[in-house]
Amino acid sequence: MRITRLSVGAEKRASDGDYGNEMAKAELFADLEPGEDVHVALDTLLGMVRLQLERDLSQSAALKVRRAVIHQVRRCNRCQEPLPDDESSYMHQECREAEDAEREARYQEQKRRYEREDEELELGAL
Repeated sequence: MRITRLSVGAEKRASDGDYGNEMAKAELFADLEPGEDVHVALDTLLGMVRLQLERDLSQSAALKVRRAVIHQVRRCNRCQEPLPDDESSYMHQECREAEDAEREARYQEQKRRYEREDEELELGAL
């Protein structure tokens, strides 16, 4: 079997927060050239359809609908780079390790300072 034409359609609804919702629909078609990868073409069409749906809903007159389609990117608390969806903490593993190392260094420095102060107090008391 040879696939020569693809069709992708989707719809998206967003609540307006007042017992209603708005819907956007999009459908795209593509003719495949010989040798084109079907999966790559499908992924491209899906991406284009999703982008069109978000673009349509982001033009809504209702503020809550516009806010519903904004995708908030989670960012690392340390480096502010985006976190992957499978990361459950607030930092990348590398950032967490660096912060732990800095915290340990501050603790060791404070410990050494307290020990020096204790020695000075003991020498002053003699």
